[in-house]
Amino acid sequence: MHEEKYLKFARKYLDLSSLYYDEYNPKNPSEVIFENNFKYEISLNAYAFFYSNYLHGFNQNSALFARKIIEDYYLYKLKDTDYLTHSNFKLFKIASYKSEVGTRALHEISEEFKIPVNVIKSRMFDNDFWAFPIRLDSFEHLFDLNYEGAIKPKTNELLKKLYKAYGIYLHYSNEISVSMNEFNSSIAVINQIVREVIGKDYDKVKISSKESKEVNLEFEESMINMQRKLLDALGDTFSVEFFDKCVVKPAFVSIFTGLCSKIYFYLSIYCSFYFYNKKAIGLYLNKVFIEELSYYFALLEIDIKKDADSIYLLSNLMTNQLVNSIINEKDLKESLINSRKFNDYYRLSDFKDDEMLSFLDKYMENPYKLINSKYNTFSSFVKHLNKNFNKKEELNYIYKEACSIGHSCGLMQNHEFNYKKTFNMLLDVIENYLRYYSIIVVSRNFNDITQKKNKEAFNESIENINNIFKEIFKLIKDTFNLEN
Repeated sequence: MHEEKYLKFARKYLDLSSLYYDEYNPKNPSEVIFENNFKYEISLNAYAFFYSNYLHGFNQNSALFARKIIEDYYLYKLKDTDYLTHSNFKLFKIASYKSEVGTRALHEISEEFKIPVNVIKSRMFDNDFWAFPIRLDSFEHLFDLNYEGAIKPKTNELLKKLYKAYGIYLHYSNEISVSMNEFNSSIAVINQIVREVIGKDYDKVKISSKESKEVNLEFEESMINMQRKLLDALGDTFSVEFFDKCVVKPAFVSIFTGLCSKIYFYLSIYCSFYFYNKKAIGLYLNKVFIEELSYYFALLEIDIKKDADSIYLLSNLMTNQLVNSIINEKDLKESLINSRKFNDYYRLSDFKDDEMLSFLDKYMENPYKLINSKYNTFSSFVKHLNKNFNKKEELNYIYKEACSIGHSCGLMQNHEFNYKKTFNMLLDVIENYLRYYSIIVVSRNFNDITQKKNKEAFNESIENINNIFKEIFKLIKDTFNLEN
């Protein structure tokens, strides 16, 4: 079975990442440290990628890790080009152990790169400064570099296409259940480039003895059972009865179901990495997750005269068609016009002011702007949520922390975080967000009720919401022993 194969790969890469972590030595030459750190980072991401696929099939978290692996691959391959000199590797070593560097070394780097010593001092611990003068503000730039045969043109085109498709899928789509056969076939491509970086080291991790294998399986089984217990409770919470108790308006059912499914799904994968003491991987997930919460929040501001659910479904449909058009090189406009679902959602969404063709020209390559056209970046969505949210400090802390390792550029070993603090904050944010979101949705359902009944029904619904979320988040914190 594919799932078992992915689990085998995940275990192998997990063992390799531990091997590289233990081998790290700041006394090694710069080039050796560069090699070691990138092998650590790419094997750690490969573990997360295959374990995510093992648990849930290809999903948005898989896309996140696949994208990170492609970045690591291109950065690692720079060692085989003329873009990097010994000074670049020296800067990488300096950033990897964050130690003071001698004046002579600083002047040598300054002379080669023609930048002042004080600029080097202020930036030498940044994740991306070691690659100077290559711009890493946009990773798409890497695909346009000359890798001098280290990356074949055909491979470059394929990975460039996948990188773009992964990015759209993990950011713009809020529909988890979409089956992407093209993405499933790309799993082998991702494994191939990881193996290329790992090389012969892949054979360093031998098959475990029967005894240790049984111990590992027993541990794994106990962790999965604990996880299932937690997720069963989550699944019971986000049930049909939940929506009835919250008096969720029919127009918001798809949106609210999607939001709860997203949180349920996110917690399941986050918990897995937390259980296996690979908490740094969980931090990777936080950036996209916070952005998705902000995206859902923006849905609440859609004109009440329009069908918000249809706009939500339309945005997801257009996103998935956009991904397919990139991978299969199909005409996006033609695919949408010929889609019955698109035509139905377009009609229900009440975009009567726009002719279909002008509507497509405006939104088909930016379907998330259907939700709120005011925001051009996902960080602006987050800022907007933060203005209206009662957990500003926690939200900012989690988001900034996740952004700091979103592109760790081979320096993942160098990051230290208070995982328990982050997880506690994260759960507080989710709990408060769900209550806040629920109250706003519920408040829209009483427009046609008399003031007295409105107040009574509203208070009863809010009480139901508070009790439901109080119980579920107590269970989560008890499970992870987070109250101590």
